[in-house]
Amino acid sequence: YERYPDFVSSMSECRVVSSSEGGLVIEQKGQFRFLFFTQDIVVRLLVNEVPQRVVSVRAIGGNIRELIGRYELEPLGEGVRLHYSGRLIPDFGLPPLFGTAVARVVLRRHFTELIDEILRRNALMRDGAESR
Repeated sequence: YERYPDFVSSMSECRVVSSSEGGLVIEQKGQFRFLFFTQDIVVRLLVNEVPQRVVSVRAIGGNIRELIGRYELEPLGEGVRLHYSGRLIPDFGLPPLFGTAVARVVLRRHFTELIDEILRRNALMRDGAESR
């Protein structure tokens, strides 16, 4: 989680605050930005993991009123399909008329950067295994 700011352009900080049987508490800081609109984001997330299968997240603090999300990995041939579902309600106003569209663009960018990093790491791992 601490490496997220290395590949998610909107994130400036991500750190694990605590870890217990109840899950990880992670604090993330960054900006929600699109064209002329910029909003600082600070959120604490409770993250529960079922390794190699599911990651679920829920906001427990910060300036996001509600955030729940679930990543599921589905084996698919020699690959994996990533499913995501979630709900986000910010605790700040979005631009009128096109706020939902802005949120979609920003979140799509975030997920694209995350997927690009997953693919990059997978290629490195595969190349390392092939060279042995």
